[in-house]
Amino acid sequence: MTIAAWVTIKNKNIKAHRLFMIRSYTLALSFVWLRILSDLVYKQNLLFFIKSEEIKDATYEWMSWVLPILLVELFISWIPLMKHKKNFR
Repeated sequence: MTIAAWVTIKNKNIKAHRLFMIRSYTLALSFVWLRILSDLVYKQNLLFFIKSEEIKDATYEWMSWVLPILLVELFISWIPLMKHKKNFR
């Protein structure tokens, strides 16, 4: 994401640069989310239904970066697209 942001600003595409930087910061801050999620997963036993520790760890690792990037994509891409009305006539 950071490389894409760098390329877009070199091409003077400020709007795309802004969106890629939001994504880049989100992935960087996913390490903070990783720490918060570890409290939920291991102390609060959020994934109680998964018996295997290996699968629980893999799920936890995927959730640590997939959930933040999905939330950001929801706000910067999906919601604006849903609000945009096109006239198909």
